Amino acid sequence: LPYGYEMRELRVVPALALTATPGSAVVPLQALRKRVSVEVDLLNNVEGDIAGDLSLKLPKGWTASPASQPFKYARAGERGVFKFTVSIPSLENKGYEIQAVAQASGREYTEGYSVIAKRDLETRLLYRPSTIGVRGIDVAVPAGLKVGYVMGVGDQVPAGLAQLGAAVTLLGEKELASSNLAQFDTIMTGTRAYAVREDLRTYNQRLLDYVKAGGNMVVLYNTQEFIPNKWAPYPALLPARAEEVSEEDSPVEILAPREPVFNYPNRITAADFENWVEQRGSKFFTEWDKAYTPMIATWDKGQEKQRGGWVHARHGKGHYTYFAYAFHRQLPYGVPGAYRLLANVLSLNKAPAAKPKS
Repeated sequence: LPYGYEMRELRVVPALALTATPGSAVVPLQALRKRVSVEVDLLNNVEGDIAGDLSLKLPKGWTASPASQPFKYARAGERGVFKFTVSIPSLENKGYEIQAVAQASGREYTEGYSVIAKRDLETRLLYRPSTIGVRGIDVAVPAGLKVGYVMGVGDQVPAGLAQLGAAVTLLGEKELASSNLAQFDTIMTGTRAYAVREDLRTYNQRLLDYVKAGGNMVVLYNTQEFIPNKWAPYPALLPARAEEVSEEDSPVEILAPREPVFNYPNRITAADFENWVEQRGSKFFTEWDKAYTPMIATWDKGQEKQRGGWVHARHGKGHYTYFAYAFHRQLPYGVPGAYRLLANVLSLNKAPAAKPKS
């Protein structure tokens, strides 16, 4: 070997390894059709033939289509992906669990693993139960919401949008260059999109024109490759060492409670910032034009109040929002308040006008 000898520990793995996705899902309580799409990756580790059935263990009253699926493998290393649609007659504002189960040779298998391999480190296996957490959330979403999404470095935000019931279209170069952008209620750019999408920078003016004509554009967090003075409708400063708030339970102060984004279609309060995970957000604006309105302030211990993580401006007839709070971290964990915030940010074009100050 070019790197010398490689010593490995003996590892014992399940005969059948199952990985169920998504790891978590949310279902709005008000949704007319409550469904969860499930995929199960089934890996065979047995030398020789093995056959059985794959099914889902569900909460009482829930049903899966199909109810079960047969599988048959002839050699180790074979795998397959099996799809189910879970229908939910009703649910409450709490968590539930779906478990994938493979039955073969009189045994049940309910576990999978990921392989963590680095050249200079011992390979490890990370075991996980083959479960999906499902959360019923109290979130209102306007019917028929259409969202265009510009994927950045990759995240699970589009899946979160779909779970809210929005129709999501991923926008590639062709769509950015020539499609009818007015068809979308909202266009959202993903994490660090301006750093990795040359086509986004090339056709950015089309997006600003979309806003000016009445569209709703939401730019999720970006690094310093996003230059607000060039790409946003009004000047701002996003330096290389932009502020972030890393404490997920940092205090939150709502700065503009009368703004429509806090009142439609969901009433947003401090409770919606509870139980966040990993961080609040990063790459906040440090300075901004007076055309922008800062929406909230938050801060780590010993830090000044950070107000540039979520700013909004009217541009022509439409809305422009820079949102550096960590949707990409909250949505995969099913954080209810993040979904309620997301629904409101997506719905700005449908919201009533801001209430006048009394």
